[in-house]
Amino acid sequence: MKYLPCLVASVLVLYANSLAFQLSQKYSPVIDYLLLVPDLNSHSWEYLLIAGYDASIQLIQH
Repeated sequence: MKYLPCLVASVLVLYANSLAFQLSQKYSPVIDYLLLVPDLNSHSWEYLLIAGYDASIQLIQH
């Protein structure tokens, strides 16, 4: 019974994290830009932009 508040708090944090990622995907100017790039493939420089964007999300989150 003493672990129940921690369990509830962890579920709420998990939900908030999931919601934040869903909202950031909808309102991200980087994603909008990448969707407009013609012929996006693994050899384009935009993939470096994706890697930097993902790394910055991880750094901000921790």
